[in-house]
Amino acid sequence: MPDADFFEAIKAGKASIVTDQIEKFDKTGVKLKSGEHLDADIIVTATGLKLAMAGKIAVAVDGAPVDFSKQFYYRNCMFSNVPNLISVFGYVNASWTLRVDIVGEFVTRLVKQLDAIQAQVAVPVLAKEDEPEAEDIFAEFSSGYFQRSKHILPKNAPSLPWRLNQEYRKDKIDMRQAPLDDGILQFRRVRETVDA
Repeated sequence: MPDADFFEAIKAGKASIVTDQIEKFDKTGVKLKSGEHLDADIIVTATGLKLAMAGKIAVAVDGAPVDFSKQFYYRNCMFSNVPNLISVFGYVNASWTLRVDIVGEFVTRLVKQLDAIQAQVAVPVLAKEDEPEAEDIFAEFSSGYFQRSKHILPKNAPSLPWRLNQEYRKDKIDMRQAPLDDGILQFRRVRETVDA
């Protein structure tokens, strides 16, 4: 906004921001679902962002499709009962790349641990009867793309390790210092198959 023109126009009452849903377009502008009409000479649409889990890749474990909305986040980057899958969902209240850095460090620790014990699989195990209470991590964010995507996002517990946290300083300490052998993250070896 050069020279803060937009903000000055709002301050002077010459412009305003309206949050609503579009019911329909007409010859003179936009009719909103609230019943309000916005006169417009030009309309620029900028809506429709949709979040997608795993980049819309069909993820399966032992042939069964993974429904991420039934899984819990584990330590900001893995999912309950899904082996060897790391994902980064950045911070919504800070730079996205902050989480990328700490997840990268966590993955490095994890791969070194797998190598050290000659294992190939890491899976955060959560039994159905042990599932924590779930909470809405995006309750305070009114952005439409969060609200429209809640039904596909993994569950979030009130505390770690089953949480996608939004506190970088705490996450940085946790992901660097939390033990990998926490009784939740299980390590397995893949059995080699021999042709008969």
